[in-house]
Amino acid sequence: MLKALVNFLKNTSTQYFLALNNLRLVKNARIVLPGKMLARLFGISEPSGGESRTKHQESTSSLLFGSKNTSGFDKLMLCGPPQSGKTSLLFELALSFADEEKHVLYICPQKVSKLPLRAPGRAQPESGTLKYIQMVYLETREEFLNYLASIHFSTSRVFDAIIVDDINEYFPATIRNEDLPLVAKIFALTVDAFLFQLSKQINQPSGQGQSGILVMSVTFPSGTKSVPRQSFYEQWVQCFLLTQEKGADLFEMSVLPSHTRDGSSLANVVYRIIDQSIVVQEIEYSSQSDGSSTE
Repeated sequence: MLKALVNFLKNTSTQYFLALNNLRLVKNARIVLPGKMLARLFGISEPSGGESRTKHQESTSSLLFGSKNTSGFDKLMLCGPPQSGKTSLLFELALSFADEEKHVLYICPQKVSKLPLRAPGRAQPESGTLKYIQMVYLETREEFLNYLASIHFSTSRVFDAIIVDDINEYFPATIRNEDLPLVAKIFALTVDAFLFQLSKQINQPSGQGQSGILVMSVTFPSGTKSVPRQSFYEQWVQCFLLTQEKGADLFEMSVLPSHTRDGSSLANVVYRIIDQSIVVQEIEYSSQSDGSSTE
């Protein structure tokens, strides 16, 4: 019976999962804002530098670094070239949740041979922190899809964050138009597993409502200036964190809400990889932002 249901979840049409994604409503959800996300990624709590800010910059800062506004993003994609620190940023994100004794599911296609780069001031994580991060290594697409389907039968811990590092490793090597239904199934199952975790929080004793975040990373070739197939990914992703190389060990991350086509971002974060750490050097705010999110 269990095997048959797993196969059903894997083989049902993409349209079914899209409908399920659109119809499942999460009531009283507390959605993680993109700036809170940036703070977690880089191990910072507020903009650095102390420079004066305009009214537009203040409103953008409120959106990016936390506010009482309940609209925001909970499904994000971190995009960038190889060796741009994506895995390290995702692991810092996981640690930030673990610091708060929140459970994290971290999925990646291969075992991490050593701890990733750390944010400045981040001590070597202790076992008491790492116990909140469940690392799952899934080498093949089949293993990945099976695991996502099995989440619906799990009675163990409820995850506050789901991180999928290099989800593109489960895609065909070269994505053609005929491969898009398969890629859609991968995204739909991933988002459905995340929404299922949110639904399980209803029965949690804390009574604090629902909160959670799903972050998936995708590796693009160096020199990529925009998100390839962005309109396709937007069916499952609310915000893109697009990283581009600016120089030797120097990168810039742009926060791009879905359904934007003019390249405008909510913020740009310039960071450098120095001495086994990721150091934020500059945060630039968009003068066009009014502090509201698109959803």
